[in-house]
Formats: sequence, structure tokens, C-alpha cells
Amino acid sequence: MARSKWRSALLIAVSGAALAACNFDNKAAPDPQTAPPPSTPVQTPPNSIPTISGSPAVSVTVGQTYLFQASGADADGDALSFSAAGLPAWASINTSTGMVSGTPAATDVGQSADIVVSVSDGEASVSLPSFQITVASATPPPPPTPPPAGNTAPTISGTPATTVQATQAYSFTPAASDAQSQALTFSITNRPAWASFSTTTGRLSGTPTSAQVRSYTNIVITVSDGSLSTSLPAFSITVTATPNRAPTITGAPAASATVGTAYSFTPVGVDPDGQTLSYTIANRPSWATFNATTGRLSGTPRQRQRRHVLEHHYHGE
Repeated sequence: MARSKWRSALLIAVSGAALAACNFDNKAAPDPQTAPPPSTPVQTPPNSIPTISGSPAVSVTVGQTYLFQASGADADGDALSFSAAGLPAWASINTSTGMVSGTPAATDVGQSADIVVSVSDGEASVSLPSFQITVASATPPPPPTPPPAGNTAPTISGTPATTVQATQAYSFTPAASDAQSQALTFSITNRPAWASFSTTTGRLSGTPTSAQVRSYTNIVITVSDGSLSTSLPAFSITVTATPNRAPTITGAPAASATVGTAYSFTPVGVDPDGQTLSYTIANRPSWATFNATTGRLSGTPRQRQRRHVLEHHYHGE
């Protein structure tokens, strides 16, 4: 009996030790099916160097605009910025677009220093081959064509009218000739605002209005063969007022009126000068009213009254 109890105690002790060993082994060597996978380091792709292209012009004339567009690209899609070294003072570069532009002045004639245009993606940059810009002087205009040998000045003649009535047409065309049969052109100084002028024929024409009544002085018409010219003596044109013309009035008024019945008559007045008209009346019946602006006579008689003789009058200004 004692031996049996001892064996039981030994078995329990051995079992406990075995369990402890098993727990230790489990902690030291976790189940591979439940353990997290090992971490993998992140690989950053290498930056691609941007590219740049373009063929800049190497000359420009004073007063003309110089333009050169550099083109940049980046395989990584990075934002690009442009720069330029050695640009002359009259030129600049757009750092966003790569456009080089400017307009040289006469003081910029000559050759610039080496210019280098570059593009960068923020990490790497690349440049175009260096170039120079030569600024040339502007080509002077050709000298005037000398007159042909033995050239004589053209002639011009004519007597322009010096008065014209407002609202009436004015016209004057000089006579001109050239001994060498060269083409002639005409010009004028102090042309009245109401008149037009032909540089081909020398004709001065127009119709002044009533608001342009005054004197227009020192008018000069000149003819030229391209080298020599001749002028008429200076003259004046006086615009006079149009004489006032009497207005007209028409209409057939009813010669009788009935008590209790409305009476009305309006004459028609016209002024050939376009002036504003006003109307007057003599011997107006007491039962009628009269409009001095329109000439209308109207009213309703209430009782028999003696016969009235009416007279319409109108007045222009």
C-alpha cells in the first residue's frame, strides 16, 4: 500500500515537470501557423532625370521681340522648373513654362555671353548646350527717291467759292498738271469739319448745317508729284445763315356748330426751315378753347350765340 502511494506521487511529479517543460517549449517556439509574417523593407524607385529640348534662335534685330520656348519632360511626372544663366538684361525666362523672351534696344547691339537654359525636377537637373544671342541694328529706311533729272513742280489753279449758304451744297475741284506726267496727289490744311476732301482729285465738297454758320479761314490745297509740290493761295469759306421762309397753314374748319355737340378743328402747319411753330387765334368763341402749340380749336356751345368769324394765325421763329 505504501509503495503504491509512492508510485502515484512520483507519477504526479513527473507529469507536472513534463507539463512545465511543454509550456516552456510552447513559449520559446510559437506555432508557425499563428505567428505574424516577417516585415519586408519598402523599396523607393530611383529618381529619373528630366529631359530638355529646343533650338533657340541666335539672332534678333533691335526693336523686334525675341522668343524661345524650351521644352521639358519628366518620366516620374515631377513638377519642373526652368532657369537660365547668362541671359542679357533685355531678356527673361518664365520659370514655369521655359519661355525666354525680350525686346532689345539700340543700346543692346552686340553678342551676349554664353546662355544656359536648364530644367529641374527638384532633385536633378539637365541643361541645353550653351548658346549666344546676337543683337543686330535695325535696318534704316531707304532714302527718299530723288526727283528725276529736270523735274519741275506741278501746277495747280482754280478759284474756290468763298461763301455758301447753310444746308446748301459746296464743291470746288482745282485743276492740276505735271510737265513730266507724273502721278499727282492732293492734300489740304484747315479743312472745314463739314467738308470732305479727295486726295486723288483735290475736290473739296460738303453741305454745312445751320449750326455751322461761321467763317472757315486759311484753307490751303496742295498738289505734289512725290518730290515737288505747289499750293493754291490760302482762302476762306463763309457759311451764311439760310433766310427764314414763311410757314404754311392748311385746313377746312366747319363753319357751324350745334348746341350741345362738341366742335373741333386742328389746322396743319408746316415750316420749310424746320423751325418750331406756334399758333394764335382772333375772335375765339367764348365757348371754345384754343391750343397755341397745335392750333386746335375745340368746345361745345351751350346756347345760341351770335355768329363768330374765326381767324387762325401761326408764327414761326
